[in-house]
Amino acid sequence: MLTDSYIDYISKVRRYSGRTCRIYADALAEFCRFCMRDAGGGAPGEAPGGGILSDGELLENLIPSRLREYEVWLMDGRDGAGRLDARTVNLHLSVLSGFCRFLLREGHLQANPVRTVRRPKAEKRLPVFYRDASMEHYFARTAHSASEDELAVLESFGPFVGNRSESARTPVEMYERRLRRLIISLLHATGIRRSELIGLNLDSLDAGRQTLRVRGKGDKMREIPLISSVWQEILLYFSVYIFFLFLLFLGSGAAAPVPDVAPDVISELTSSFASAEVRRPLAICVTNTSSIWKIYFGTK
Repeated sequence: MLTDSYIDYISKVRRYSGRTCRIYADALAEFCRFCMRDAGGGAPGEAPGGGILSDGELLENLIPSRLREYEVWLMDGRDGAGRLDARTVNLHLSVLSGFCRFLLREGHLQANPVRTVRRPKAEKRLPVFYRDASMEHYFARTAHSASEDELAVLESFGPFVGNRSESARTPVEMYERRLRRLIISLLHATGIRRSELIGLNLDSLDAGRQTLRVRGKGDKMREIPLISSVWQEILLYFSVYIFFLFLLFLGSGAAAPVPDVAPDVISELTSSFASAEVRRPLAICVTNTSSIWKIYFGTK
């Protein structure tokens, strides 16, 4: 089908991200559902006989009048499925416009009908941001969470049993405070997107040049230099993380406050800890446990 060919094109040729491709596919499916609702008395969203919309029927509906009807249908409730705001309707029309440009190149259309459709006006929102003074206040208030002093305090705790134990609460809280602080520091210092932060792993770190490799929109890779304070904070975080897993590993029935880690990963980490390799700041950057960064950032 033409819609499948378009999604394949933006995925493999234009290299759109998986999330963007899913959004485009959903928008095209919504338009097909609108086209099928008037196709001979079937129920909304069904073609006569329960079939699917053919390419010929799809092309017949790509005309200005039908597109204006589609715009109104989206804003009026979509047959009880819920109204869409102006911003989302604009997104649907933009997807259809890109689809029509693709059909133009393939010779299926002579012009882009979406260009003749007046778009709904979206309400302009004022941007919300933190001022420098607010960020400085936050980093000053949480400076202890990124210091080596907390690591020394954490090391004073012995093995503990899960987060049901009173003795486990303080190490867990210390770990989570350091994790929250590092997330804010990375976002503030690099300006990366939330999805890019979640996609980081140990391979994203270049220890020699102190840079961060980020995979952004369109599956494109870029490098971001890290200031020394953020780099040091990353290393301290991994030191706390390794020791935290070490305590959990020693405790019987320990339950981590984050998703399960494979036993071989824990074994490798604890072996590194026992041999004091984690005391060397860059040792963590050359381990094979590249999924750890992603697991822990992706769930917070």
